[in-house]
Amino acid sequence: MAVRYGRELQSFKVDFSYLDVKVRVMGYNPKTQAGISAERKVSAFLSQTRLLAETPVLSVADTDADSREKAGIRAEALAREREEHNCLGSGSTFGLPEIVPGRFLKVEALDGMLNNKYYISEVTHVMSEESFMTYFEISGVC
Repeated sequence: MAVRYGRELQSFKVDFSYLDVKVRVMGYNPKTQAGISAERKVSAFLSQTRLLAETPVLSVADTDADSREKAGIRAEALAREREEHNCLGSGSTFGLPEIVPGRFLKVEALDGMLNNKYYISEVTHVMSEESFMTYFEISGVC
């Protein structure tokens, strides 16, 4: 579903976080008595200027990671968690019952950085005698 500023979209606010990190999960295999690790790189999809010469590494020790596969699953989960908090925002439209959590909303007619698809995480529909408004929150990767 697409909404256009000045048509359905009444207000829209987005907070972007800089995101460029490697997630490294380290574990230990007691059978082979060897250390295990897996890495996943996480970066924002929006164009962003690199702030550091080297990508920082978030290292996590996981006692359950006794195989490379388990370490990879944990690294992927931690990377996804970082991505989910990269972009948070909210907005309002004239009443649109089609806007529901779990869908994507395409925002149009703002500047190039904000014209994008956003994941709808929360919605409130408000009806009164005078109007019908939809308030929504977005989250995820922008």
